[in-house]
Amino acid sequence: MVNPGGTNEAFARSRYQHASLRIHEDNRTIFREIAEGRADVMVTDLIEVQLWAGRDSRLCPALGTERLTYAEKGAWLAAPPGSPLTTLFNLWLAQQQGSGALGDRFRAHGVGP
Repeated sequence: MVNPGGTNEAFARSRYQHASLRIHEDNRTIFREIAEGRADVMVTDLIEVQLWAGRDSRLCPALGTERLTYAEKGAWLAAPPGSPLTTLFNLWLAQQQGSGALGDRFRAHGVGP
């Protein structure tokens, strides 16, 4: 099961060509569909898997803490490099990382190193 048009749909279409892919319009209810047996699996990032598995005991990560790739979650910013918005975002992100606040947020949700 995937939400329409997202990176999860592109990943599933490229990797699971023999699976029956179900497009689910409301990304907020996909995990309920899995928990209630109307879907088998959703491929998503580890932080989302751990968040929802912690919220609903009927859900569990199929790969545990193993990752499908080494790519880390990133932030997409629709602004050209060097623009004031990009510069401010990069400064803010560096401050969050340097202060430990970003790590604190991940740990608060039970994810991270």
